[in-house]
Amino acid sequence: MNAMPNGPKIISISRIAASIAASAGFFYDHLECGDDAEFDRNFQLTQAVGEAFLDIFPQIVRRRMGLPYTDAEREAQLIWRGRYAEFNLVYDRGTLFGLKTGGNIDAILMSLPPLAKWS
Repeated sequence: MNAMPNGPKIISISRIAASIAASAGFFYDHLECGDDAEFDRNFQLTQAVGEAFLDIFPQIVRRRMGLPYTDAEREAQLIWRGRYAEFNLVYDRGTLFGLKTGGNIDAILMSLPPLAKWS
């Protein structure tokens, strides 16, 4: 499936990857550019997404950071975090490369959430 016509392709690896990809952004694992023009289009998309994120994300955080949450919402958050951790450790090519080639384990794993849950 294309994110945009002639844009990066979003590829689902599994149920976990699909649920993470739906909320976490673009994955360029299988992106290949046939020429400089295609690369430029993809890079422009990436820049536009980054600029939009920098504009809206602080507004969303400020609006929501003081809101109360329920135990059920916390439970759902922990399960999402577990899916993220599982995706990173099982499917993410960068993480796997680092783990298999003797990379700095602390640096590789520092993006994992401090608390997670699996169901």
